[in-house]
Amino acid sequence: MSSSVLRPSRFRDRLHRRLHVVIKPGAILILQSSGIFSRLLKVLHQQALEPGDMADEELLVAQLHSALHAVPSRHMSVTISLPDALARLWMATPPGNAASIADCLGAAAQRFHALFDESPSDWTLSADLNARHAFLACAVPRSLVERIMTLCKTSQIDLLSLDTNFVMTWNQCRKQLVNGTWLAILEVDALTLGVISAGRLVAVRRIVATGDFLHSRAGLEQHIQREALLLNQVAPRILQVSGAMPPQWQQHETGQIQCLPLKLPGHTWAPGYAKTVQSRKGAV
Repeated sequence: MSSSVLRPSRFRDRLHRRLHVVIKPGAILILQSSGIFSRLLKVLHQQALEPGDMADEELLVAQLHSALHAVPSRHMSVTISLPDALARLWMATPPGNAASIADCLGAAAQRFHALFDESPSDWTLSADLNARHAFLACAVPRSLVERIMTLCKTSQIDLLSLDTNFVMTWNQCRKQLVNGTWLAILEVDALTLGVISAGRLVAVRRIVATGDFLHSRAGLEQHIQREALLLNQVAPRILQVSGAMPPQWQQHETGQIQCLPLKLPGHTWAPGYAKTVQSRKGAV
């Protein structure tokens, strides 16, 4: 079950070409897939983001508007992925007497307030609801969701889904992650960890990458081991990494955690996806 902020229109999603918008620190990427039988995601446009764009909803949506109008997007079906830094991710436990979806959503909202000390009414909450096990929940600022929906409506774009990077990746790869594997989403200076036990997601941790974290294999190993201890979990044997993995992470010795680049099932990136996006003042 997807925990997308907006639920996709499955029928249209399978019949029409789709645009996939990936917003990440430093850039907006517009990718295109063609129908249900196509596994190729073609890069149509890359647009740089300045650091201040991410901190200002109005600026970010303005840049999204510019990127969408740089390609033929009118009447297209679109999915949008937001960076995890713009959202809140947490695990919620269903109440013991849960009798409805509303009970689970209520538990997620209470947990959100307890963790972040913010009012759930200011956020759009979604969750991979489960009445028997802890489940993943996600919240995106309501004002940002409304701005994006308004942009799509005025631009005559069919918004299929609005996810965060972690939620999108988890939904696509959850079935391929074997025991002893954790999921890691790397975004410039932060790492979002998906802790997996017995085939289930049991915790989500976001670590700000400071000091030698990004440049030291030993530093990464220490952070992962510390997180496992804090969560009372066995440290992973494999870390499936989505993002630009530092070369040092790929070095592996006996007894160490093995870092492997994540390959999403059914998707092939066309050449150009990894191309460095330069400043807006320069060429892209």
